[in-house]
Amino acid sequence: MNFLQVLPRGDDFFVPALNKVIACSHAGASQKLEIGVRPERLDIDVTGQGITVELVEKLGNINFVHVVSSLGERLTISSTLHQSIGSGDTVGARLSQDDYFIFDRATGARILA
Repeated sequence: MNFLQVLPRGDDFFVPALNKVIACSHAGASQKLEIGVRPERLDIDVTGQGITVELVEKLGNINFVHVVSSLGERLTISSTLHQSIGSGDTVGARLSQDDYFIFDRATGARILA
């Protein structure tokens, strides 16, 4: 699971590593939160930017793409993308609105949205 920092932004949250705003009923909460995203719930956006490919593990039909965000957060993305991407390439990542979990950063406890 990838764990990413989120920042309150009005009535929503901003995920800097993905350059994405997500809706959450806990937006504006004083506690520090993070989201957990499974590798198979992220997609590579070859036209995007903001994350740098470190390593591509080719395992048959699935590739595990290890990337680092501009904030230094490391992510693993499971991809069936057959386009050629490699170490050092700059790409983006897409996240489906409902494909994440919210956690309290201090305790690690899951928060139901």
